[in-house]
Amino acid sequence: MKKSVIDRLVKKAIALGIECQVIESDGIHAFAIRCEEGTHLALEESGVKILQREIKRRKRPCRHENAEHVGYTGGYHFYAGEVWDDIREEWYCPQCGRYLSQKQIARLKQRLYEKTTVTEEPPF
Repeated sequence: MKKSVIDRLVKKAIALGIECQVIESDGIHAFAIRCEEGTHLALEESGVKILQREIKRRKRPCRHENAEHVGYTGGYHFYAGEVWDDIREEWYCPQCGRYLSQKQIARLKQRLYEKTTVTEEPPF
Protein backbone atom coordinates (compact mmCIF):
# COMPACT_ATOMS: atom_id res chain seq x y z
CA MET A 1 0.00 0.00 0.00
CA LYS A 2 1.37 3.41 -0.99
CA LYS A 3 2.25 5.77 1.83
CA SER A 4 0.53 8.71 0.08
CA VAL A 5 -2.76 6.79 -0.08
CA ILE A 6 -2.54 5.92 3.61
CA ASP A 7 -1.64 9.51 4.52
CA ARG A 8 -4.69 10.87 2.66
CA LEU A 9 -6.92 8.30 4.32
CA VAL A 10 -5.59 9.15 7.79
CA LYS A 11 -6.03 12.91 7.19
CA LYS A 12 -9.62 12.32 6.09
CA ALA A 13 -10.27 10.16 9.17
CA ILE A 14 -8.80 12.71 11.57
CA ALA A 15 -10.86 15.49 9.95
CA LEU A 16 -13.99 13.41 10.71
CA GLY A 17 -12.93 12.94 14.33
CA ILE A 18 -11.77 9.34 14.05
CA GLU A 19 -8.89 8.52 16.34
CA CYS A 20 -6.28 6.60 14.39
CA GLN A 21 -2.57 6.09 14.27
CA VAL A 22 -0.42 4.42 11.64
CA ILE A 23 3.06 3.11 12.35
CA GLU A 24 5.34 2.03 9.54
CA SER A 25 8.14 -0.42 10.09
CA ASP A 26 10.12 -2.11 7.29
CA GLY A 27 7.45 -1.09 4.76
CA ILE A 28 4.60 -2.65 6.76
CA HIS A 29 1.84 -0.38 8.07
CA ALA A 30 0.19 -1.10 11.40
CA PHE A 31 -3.11 0.64 12.17
CA ALA A 32 -4.64 1.49 15.53
CA ILE A 33 -8.19 2.77 15.05
CA ARG A 34 -10.68 3.71 17.75
CA CYS A 35 -14.29 3.71 16.56
CA GLU A 36 -17.82 2.94 17.74
CA GLU A 37 -17.22 -0.82 18.02
CA GLY A 38 -14.02 -0.37 20.01
CA THR A 39 -10.32 -0.26 19.23
CA HIS A 40 -8.97 -2.15 16.22
CA LEU A 41 -5.38 -3.15 15.60
CA ALA A 42 -4.71 -4.28 12.05
CA LEU A 43 -2.03 -4.58 9.40
CA GLU A 44 -2.03 -3.27 5.82
CA GLU A 45 -5.25 -3.91 3.84
CA SER A 46 -7.26 -4.94 6.90
CA GLY A 47 -6.47 -1.62 8.56
CA VAL A 48 -7.30 0.29 5.40
CA LYS A 49 -10.67 -1.50 5.12
CA ILE A 50 -11.57 -0.77 8.76
CA LEU A 51 -10.60 2.87 8.33
CA GLN A 52 -12.56 3.20 5.07
CA ARG A 53 -15.63 1.62 6.68
CA GLU A 54 -15.45 4.01 9.64
CA ILE A 55 -15.00 7.03 7.33
CA LYS A 56 -18.03 5.94 5.29
CA ARG A 57 -20.09 5.50 8.47
CA ARG A 58 -19.11 8.96 9.74
CA LYS A 59 -19.90 10.64 6.41
CA ARG A 60 -23.39 9.17 6.38
CA PRO A 61 -25.77 11.69 7.93
CA CYS A 62 -26.79 10.69 11.44
CA ARG A 63 -30.54 10.42 12.03
CA HIS A 64 -29.99 10.99 15.78
CA GLU A 65 -32.19 7.99 16.62
CA ASN A 66 -30.64 7.71 20.09
CA ALA A 67 -30.56 11.43 20.88
CA GLU A 68 -31.20 12.28 24.51
CA HIS A 69 -32.75 15.35 26.08
CA VAL A 70 -30.08 16.78 28.38
CA GLY A 71 -31.68 19.97 29.65
CA TYR A 72 -32.66 23.55 28.96
CA THR A 73 -30.71 26.79 28.48
CA GLY A 74 -31.85 30.39 28.65
CA GLY A 75 -34.27 32.08 30.97
CA TYR A 76 -36.99 34.66 31.47
CA HIS A 77 -36.23 38.33 30.91
CA PHE A 78 -37.97 41.55 31.89
CA TYR A 79 -37.20 44.91 30.34
CA ALA A 80 -39.24 48.10 30.04
CA GLY A 81 -42.45 46.34 31.07
CA GLU A 82 -41.98 43.53 28.54
CA VAL A 83 -41.45 39.91 29.50
CA TRP A 84 -39.92 37.32 27.18
CA ASP A 85 -37.91 34.13 27.33
CA ASP A 86 -35.13 32.57 25.32
CA ILE A 87 -35.47 29.07 26.74
CA ARG A 88 -34.13 26.36 24.43
CA GLU A 89 -34.00 22.61 24.74
CA GLU A 90 -30.64 20.87 24.57
CA TRP A 91 -30.44 17.43 22.94
CA TYR A 92 -27.27 15.35 22.55
CA CYS A 93 -26.68 12.46 20.15
CA PRO A 94 -24.19 9.91 21.50
CA GLN A 95 -23.89 8.26 18.05
CA CYS A 96 -22.36 11.26 16.29
CA GLY A 97 -21.25 13.18 19.39
CA ARG A 98 -23.10 16.38 18.53
CA TYR A 99 -25.62 18.66 20.15
CA LEU A 100 -28.67 19.08 17.92
CA SER A 101 -29.73 22.38 16.40
CA GLN A 102 -33.28 23.64 16.96
CA LYS A 103 -34.23 22.47 13.43
CA GLN A 104 -32.85 18.99 14.11
CA ILE A 105 -34.74 18.86 17.41
CA ALA A 106 -37.99 19.78 15.64
CA ARG A 107 -37.44 17.07 12.99
CA LEU A 108 -36.58 14.49 15.66
CA LYS A 109 -39.71 15.36 17.65
CA GLN A 110 -41.81 15.07 14.49
CA ARG A 111 -40.38 11.61 13.75
CA LEU A 112 -40.98 10.52 17.35
CA TYR A 113 -44.53 11.88 17.21
CA GLU A 114 -45.24 10.02 13.96
CA LYS A 115 -43.89 6.78 15.47
CA THR A 116 -46.07 7.04 18.57
CA THR A 117 -49.27 8.49 17.09
CA VAL A 118 -52.21 6.11 17.32
CA THR A 119 -53.70 5.56 13.88
CA GLU A 120 -56.68 3.43 14.95
CA GLU A 121 -59.98 4.76 16.20
CA PRO A 122 -60.70 3.98 19.85
CA PRO A 123 -63.08 1.01 20.31
CA PHE A 124 -65.66 3.05 22.26
